[in-house]
Amino acid sequence: MSRELPNNGCLRVRGKIPGALVLKEAVVSCTLLFRRTYSQTTSDSVAAYGDSLRGWRDTGQGARAAISRLALSLIEGSLFDVLIRGAPLSPSYSVRAQAYLSTQDSTATSSAHVTGSQRISQRGGSATDTWRVEMDFAGLSSTLWIDKSTRALVRQIIRLTPSIHMLMDR
Repeated sequence: MSRELPNNGCLRVRGKIPGALVLKEAVVSCTLLFRRTYSQTTSDSVAAYGDSLRGWRDTGQGARAAISRLALSLIEGSLFDVLIRGAPLSPSYSVRAQAYLSTQDSTATSSAHVTGSQRISQRGGSATDTWRVEMDFAGLSSTLWIDKSTRALVRQIIRLTPSIHMLMDR
């Protein structure tokens, strides 16, 4: 099953996804409504107004750049993995979406596809049945292992460069 997100960026999800507010059956929208981020390296404030995004982002040394762009069919980039975890994963599942990246005030195509199932050994000797998903997040390659029953992210490898990989293990 391959799917493009519909124009309104909504996907129907059944069940509860750890880390997301989804109960029983709901329509999950990953479209950007509002976001505000403050950290040591970046800050931004972006809101959707009709079919546009408006706000500001920090460009360094306290300077701010205005954000004003059309937001048709964009999802919030930081939620792409949540969209995958809530999707009806199957051996032939794939998805592609246009994502808004506020720290760069840009858009990029992100995609993912299931490449198979894998049993992952965890601390304490338990094993978990997972979906193995290959993800391209705006050009950054990553592999996700998603628990088939809880949809928790069990393991992730992010390929920062061809020789540097970051492993995150639960």
